[in-house]
Amino acid sequence: MAKKADKKGNPSSVADSGGTGGAGWTGIAAAAGAGAVVVVIAGLVFVRGRRRRATQMTRGSA
Repeated sequence: MAKKADKKGNPSSVADSGGTGGAGWTGIAAAAGAGAVVVVIAGLVFVRGRRRRATQMTRGSA
């Protein structure tokens, strides 16, 4: 019984055994994750700054 081969002469099992898969989404997912982390950190810094300014104004006006 002969093994099936593609047009280049490679056995069909070679096509299924290559690489980690994922269709190239790893880099995109990493970039999206890093962007999300940056947005969260920026938001926390913004909120912390607003609270600090609010407490300084409250203490000075009392």
